[in-house]
Amino acid sequence: EINQPHYNQRRIAEAKLLGELYNYRMVESNIIFNTLYLVISFGALPDSTNPIDLPQDMIRTRIVLTILETCGQYFEKGSLKKKCDIFLLFFQKYLFTKVQPLPIDVEYAIQDTLESIRPNITMYTTVAAVDMAIAEISPQLKNLLGNQEEAEETEEDEDTETEDQGEETPDEKEEEVKVNKKLEVVKCEEDDEFIAELERTMTSELTGRKMDSTVNKVNSSDLALPMNRGFKGHKIDGNSVQFSVMMKKGSKQQFKKMDIPVESEFASNLFDKQKAVVREREEMKRLVLSQEMRQEEEELMAEQMDQHKSSGVGYRAGERKQKPRKAPQLTTDMFNFSSGK
Repeated sequence: EINQPHYNQRRIAEAKLLGELYNYRMVESNIIFNTLYLVISFGALPDSTNPIDLPQDMIRTRIVLTILETCGQYFEKGSLKKKCDIFLLFFQKYLFTKVQPLPIDVEYAIQDTLESIRPNITMYTTVAAVDMAIAEISPQLKNLLGNQEEAEETEEDEDTETEDQGEETPDEKEEEVKVNKKLEVVKCEEDDEFIAELERTMTSELTGRKMDSTVNKVNSSDLALPMNRGFKGHKIDGNSVQFSVMMKKGSKQQFKKMDIPVESEFASNLFDKQKAVVREREEMKRLVLSQEMRQEEEELMAEQMDQHKSSGVGYRAGERKQKPRKAPQLTTDMFNFSSGK
């Protein structure tokens, strides 16, 4: 053992780990008690100071308290309770080898740990009283610690809390078989409909996402360079188109002229878009004009019908049919509008 203060934290962590291993049934109780006795007795010499455990060193005391605080609550019945009670007597004797009185923090840690696992424990004030208590239990101590196999069997019976010994009745066996029988999945129409609906939903969702990703993809060749107001795209020498590209340097914006060949894909796409925009505007203009002309014609026809009805047109016998009046000049102009264009 190397009694160095910078190892103390690691030793406390290892003690905590050992206690947790017992809580999860990874180690047996005899390993815990062997470790506890080893901590308080390793290197001890009769009637002399332990050179690797000086009276002012409290690390071993803290290791014991850590183990008891972690798993000591499980030593409450049977042989484990007896083993723990015997160890606590030797632990009290070990405490008298330390400087008295004990440091206040160690004293409080001892009280808190013992109250959690043995609230009614008797605390001895002298070494003689502890030795007398140990002498009283010496006959029992040899028998208790000698039969390790019987203690382990008792521990297993207490920890696992098995059922009472005896043969199982046929009803118990049948019940156990029923409980352990694997459940069968019964298919029904509702489950099939739910699975089919879920698959349709997932398929439509994936398809929609693919469509969105396809629509949102922008071809780099279709991107138009930004034009400055003072330098709109125009041909230079008939072989290139000049653009003004906005560039940002720090917090300032700068415009740089850029010539692009007319035969390039970028310039041709730009020209095609401009032509498409012009065609769209002409078509929109034509539709608007034709709609207005149609509305004016309908209004004029409605006025003529009203005038015709108000003049009392109705041919009597012997009356001559009157010729229709000449259409107003406005109507003629309207009908000749398209031809004049």
